[in-house]
Amino acid sequence: YQRRVHGHDIHNVFEQLTKQLILHQPNQVHEFLVEELNKIKLNKSGRRTIVFVVGGISNLVSGFCSKLCDEFGCEHVNLSQLISGESQKDAAGSVEVLQQLIASMPEDRVVILEGFPSYLKQGLMFESQVTPCKGLIYLESKTVNDSAITAYYEALDKAHIIPMSQASSYNEFKKYYLQIVKKGTN
Repeated sequence: YQRRVHGHDIHNVFEQLTKQLILHQPNQVHEFLVEELNKIKLNKSGRRTIVFVVGGISNLVSGFCSKLCDEFGCEHVNLSQLISGESQKDAAGSVEVLQQLIASMPEDRVVILEGFPSYLKQGLMFESQVTPCKGLIYLESKTVNDSAITAYYEALDKAHIIPMSQASSYNEFKKYYLQIVKKGTN
């Protein structure tokens, strides 16, 4: 049973369907689900390992992400450098830009999306239209409160929260990154 569930990625399918139901709240639920299952069937990008990184002091977080990429050869996308401030608030637009960028990257590379998602709907749209993230690293900060985002990913057992007292520790950041990547390849 476990082999079959894992082999067909059943948990991921139900997670994607749930996200779509939350986002679209269709009147014709059965037809909507059939249509979404067909989209999932065609989507091959689910093998990619995506890591969301939110919170913390931006230049410290950027430094951590760059250091990981130097050490492990992953791809780093800083949303604030890629998309201007107002455009980041447009969930569909930012997801479309990221989708095109990620599609151009080698499929076997881990992709770190720094500063993404900015809010929960944006994360849900990305995961339903592009690919599910394998985990979220949240660095607690006095100025950033991403409670809706972290609560959602905690419920899915995908959130790794680094408390303020350890937020300046690259080793903590690296430890959670490695846990996510290991989980993503299982």
